[in-house]
Amino acid sequence: MENFKSYLEQQKLATTTIKNHIRNLSKLDIKLLEGPEKDLAKYIKANYDVGSAQKTITTSVAKYRGYKELPKTEISELLKKTNNDSTQIQQKNNDELEIPDIKNVKSLMNLYLKQGMWKQYVVMYLLLHLQTRNLDLVAKITDKLEDVDNETNWLYVRKSDVVFFRNNYKTKAKYGLKKDIIKGKRFHFAVSQLKELLRPNENLYRTVMKITGQINETTMMKMSVCNNNNVKGIKKISKNRGTSMLEIATNYDCTKSN
Repeated sequence: MENFKSYLEQQKLATTTIKNHIRNLSKLDIKLLEGPEKDLAKYIKANYDVGSAQKTITTSVAKYRGYKELPKTEISELLKKTNNDSTQIQQKNNDELEIPDIKNVKSLMNLYLKQGMWKQYVVMYLLLHLQTRNLDLVAKITDKLEDVDNETNWLYVRKSDVVFFRNNYKTKAKYGLKKDIIKGKRFHFAVSQLKELLRPNENLYRTVMKITGQINETTMMKMSVCNNNNVKGIKKISKNRGTSMLEIATNYDCTKSN
């Protein structure tokens, strides 16, 4: 798999994405992976749930067979289907989300600040103001620009602001490096008290749920969309998150009742 890893790195995929592809494929027998498409597609359908599970494994399989220059017509067709299935399931789930009161979320964030819970405050701030995904929150913190590399997410503390460099996030391959300058004395002070935010080896979902009071990243995203439901607001969220306005409109329709 080392050569395959190098192939993925040449495609400039995020480090976590590469690790996920390798991990996904490690679950499959190499004879099955490189064998007839029909058998491989049948196995995926029988052993992975419809939706994101099928989409995830099929994406990795398609990458591998492309690397090996093996036939992948059926796998490509299956990938299209799993993408559609996953989108429909996600849209249905998002439509049914109960949106929390943003005032309560902001109150919790400010409570963390008052109690000196700096990590919790910074996580809440980034989820609320930059609509980050959980992966974006795996970040190191420094006040030295020379520490900042091209692989890691960084919060670079300057004299009067913080620069948020995102090198490792879900849509990096499409949008490239994201760089946000965050001003505000309270945020600057909180970040200055930390050496890192979330760690790559921790359960990100569980950590974020604990910090937000059991509000997951998707619900936080829909809350932001529904509280900024105009062209200007959605455009800003699109830029913050690294996702298209069309995808936001499709997956986070605030006109539908919950």
